[in-house]
Amino acid sequence: NAAGTAMLTWTARVYLITLAGYAVQELMARAFYARKEAWWPFFGVAVRMVIYLTAGVAALALFRNVGAPAIAFAELSLTVEAVLMLVWLNRRLPESIRPAAALGRAFLGAVIGGAAAIGLMSVLPLPGALAALVSLAVGAAVVLPFIWKDARLIFRL
Repeated sequence: NAAGTAMLTWTARVYLITLAGYAVQELMARAFYARKEAWWPFFGVAVRMVIYLTAGVAALALFRNVGAPAIAFAELSLTVEAVLMLVWLNRRLPESIRPAAALGRAFLGAVIGGAAAIGLMSVLPLPGALAALVSLAVGAAVVLPFIWKDARLIFRL
């Protein structure tokens, strides 16, 4: 039904944002551990738990009819922790980490690559799954120039 599909869509969207936050949080925690500063990740988890419990209880009490998306919003506490840890780490480093340019390039590439994939999928005279795979490959190829500068860093680790 349409209501169930909408609820699943919103829940997935929120969890995808949380997944990005989780990746950053893990990276930040490891940066602190590498510096032998384990208390900062602990403080981050403490902040996250307070936010998570507050948001979860509020979601259950005030937005009971919303369901899973309300609980998913509580999970955004992990993204808040990631941002907080990035701020803390930047204060401790001689040169700050500035992710805005990379995020901007990635976002622009994702929008253009997604538009290319959707546009191509709508005009390809192929069966659905095959059209989706071809469009995915083309969309990824369109994104690559936008993220290549950052992707090269992964290969140099």
